[in-house]
This record gives sequence, C-alpha cells and structure tokens, in this order.
Amino acid sequence: MSDLKQNSQKFQSDNISVEVKFEPGCQVSLDITVSPKAVEAAYQKALKTINKEMSFPGFRKGHAPVAVVEEKFGKYIQEEWQNILLRTAFNDAIDLVKIYPRTEKSVNNVKVNSLVRKEEASLHFDFESRPEVPNVDLNGFKFEPVAIRPVEDKDVELAIYKLRFEHGEFTPVEGRAAQAGDFVMVDIDAIINDEGQTAKVAEGTTFEVGSEHVVEWLRDLVVGLNVGESKECNVHCDASDHSGHHHGRKVTLLEIKQGEISPLSEGLIKQVGCDSEEMLRSQVRKRIELDHAREADQNKIHQLEAYFNQKYDFDVPKSMYENASKEMARRHIAHLPRQEGDEEQFHSESEKIKQNTTSELKQALRRYLLAQQVAMQNNLKVTENDLYYAHMNEVIMKGKESKMDEQEMSRLYGQVLQSKAMEFLIQTAEAQ
Repeated sequence: MSDLKQNSQKFQSDNISVEVKFEPGCQVSLDITVSPKAVEAAYQKALKTINKEMSFPGFRKGHAPVAVVEEKFGKYIQEEWQNILLRTAFNDAIDLVKIYPRTEKSVNNVKVNSLVRKEEASLHFDFESRPEVPNVDLNGFKFEPVAIRPVEDKDVELAIYKLRFEHGEFTPVEGRAAQAGDFVMVDIDAIINDEGQTAKVAEGTTFEVGSEHVVEWLRDLVVGLNVGESKECNVHCDASDHSGHHHGRKVTLLEIKQGEISPLSEGLIKQVGCDSEEMLRSQVRKRIELDHAREADQNKIHQLEAYFNQKYDFDVPKSMYENASKEMARRHIAHLPRQEGDEEQFHSESEKIKQNTTSELKQALRRYLLAQQVAMQNNLKVTENDLYYAHMNEVIMKGKESKMDEQEMSRLYGQVLQSKAMEFLIQTAEAQ
C-alpha cells in the first residue's frame, strides 16, 4: 500500500529502545529493550508492593526485611515485577513512538524474552493500531454536472400502478414456470466484475411479468424460470442503483403468484389520505420530484466516493474487514461453477474473488473513516430523531421491523453519521 510506513523504525529514550515493525492491516510489532536501571526500578517497586500487601509475624506491614520478603514471597515478587515492567515499558513505548492500539483488546502476543535483575530486559508486543486517517482535501474537486430528471406523466402512472399493485390480492402458484401475466417475487443482483461477483440491488421485489410498467430488460426475463432458478442479462447498471458497474444483472425467482391489482377506486384514494384522484396525482408528482432530487444527490455521493477511492489509500485495521471479507468471498465462491479437471481455474477465480472482495471492503471502510473524521472535525451530531427516522425508513423498505438492540443502534448510527458527513462535503464542494 502506498501510504504504509516503512517496514521498520527505531526509537530511543533514557530507559528504553524500541524497534517498531509495520505490517498491512494496521498490524504493529514492538520489540522493546529496557535499561538495567529501569529493570531494577521495576523490581524494587514490585518488592515494595508485596511487602505492603503481605503480613509477616513480628513486623508491621511494609516494614519486613527485604531478605525475609524475598525468601517467603519470591514467586509473587517475580510475577508483580514482570507485570510492572510490561505495563511500564509498553506505556513508555507507545508514548515514545506515538502509535496507539485501536482498542483495549487490540494488544496480543505479549512475550518476555529475557528478564534478569540489573540487566537489560527484552520484551515483545503485537497490536492493531488506530488508523491514521488523513484530512479530507476537496481542493480541485468539482462535481460533474448532475441534472435532476423531470417528472413525466408516465412516472406518475407508474407510481399509481405500484399503489394499486400494493393493494391487490394474490395467491401462490406452484408446479410450473413463470409466464406472462404472473406476479413474481425476485432478488436482483448487480454483477460487479468479470468474475461474476455480485452485489445486492433489490431483495424480495414483486412485479407483473410482461407489464409495460416494468423496466424493459426485466419485463419478460423470468418467463420460463421455476422458483429458485436464476437468469443473467447484460444490462447497464446506472449510478442511481449500484455505483456505475457495467457488468449486467442477475435475477433469482423466489415466488410465483396469480391475482389482480386493486382498481383506482374512491375507497383506495381515501385510504391513502387523499380526497380526490386529482389530489392523489398531485401528491404523487411531488413525491417523485423529491425522489429525483435525492437521486441527483446520490449521484454526487457516488462522485465523492470515486474521488475518495482514487485519492486516499491509507492503511485500515484488519479486524474491521477480515471476517466480513471472508464471509462475502465464501458466499460468492459457493456460486462458482466447478467441474472435474477444472481445479486450477476454479482456484484462480476464487483467489480473484477474495482479492476483489477485500479491496472493495477496504475502500468502503476508508470512506467511512474519512466521513467519521469529517463529522468529528465539524461537530456533526446524530440525534435520537435521526436514528428513529432511519429505523422507520428501513422498516418501510423491508416491510418488517428489525430489533432495535445495541448492535442495530450502532449500525444505524454509523450509517446516519456517514450520510451527514457526505451531505456536508457536498455543500462544501459546491460552495468552492
């Protein structure tokens, strides 16, 4: 990685010398040499601590002769001495090198290589460090022009069709493939590279096969598919749905239904809070205008993300992406075709998927850390209302409520904070 520090650096103070080794993923090793003077000082501190804590017949606490304490409690002195030296040396070392563990649990593989009174001690520590996140610099960055799409009559008709669709009545169909006139539920994935790796675009989407209100490429794609089967097509993925990937779509059929959509009746119009069809169409048009404005903002966010990906290549902690990367790669590899005698090609494609998955997660993590820093530097806050509306929006989109536990709150907090930071950066860039 271009911004990774040189692999090894050395530091020196009166009491310790430190050799620091850096590995990708913010992995840091410290080899610490402690001066004989500091080693002895740690021993004397341990001896004093044990003397104060232990009781000796005929002596007040803390006043027993050293020889008596060492003879009776030598094992405890040794343990306390080692603990004191490890704590002191580690704290002195990170203050000297100015590199800090990411969390309290980040320190591991602690070793005492040598520890003898009045001699140099040799210690070793491994830990994962905090990432060194650079300040976002927007000098020279300009948005490509983004036009807000006008609202056309067909957009309004499509929205009303979807409303009628939502209030329709349907029954499942089993034992045959999908055909024109059916209502089907599908998952839609974007194919994001030449190796066939996918990313979710829509989950559990329902539409009418062959309907003029469905995008052309999807209209008849599932005809002939049985439940559980998938089909791919080479269609452009525009920036409004998946960051401008151009490798097509994969559609998986989940369910087949038959039925009828609801008529646009007076009852339905009043059910959605309108007094007339004219009022309904007006409200629908306003909502679409807002959606198109958000779409334009999303395009700007994609431009900022592409700028971040190109400009910032700092190291990120392995623990923040490693497990997720392995799980995502495992799921994608599970869908790779595998034939006897093709092991070499399968292995090659698997490795590419692993590399691409890790690379994409690291880029996403850098964008998140940059946004987090922007939020902190500009005092951007996430309120309880922000979290509530983010949660309710997901409930509406998914059609079911998720449990608002600590993990869910943390995920939503990060999502909202990143959104606020990107909005702030858009305003900043436009003001330049």
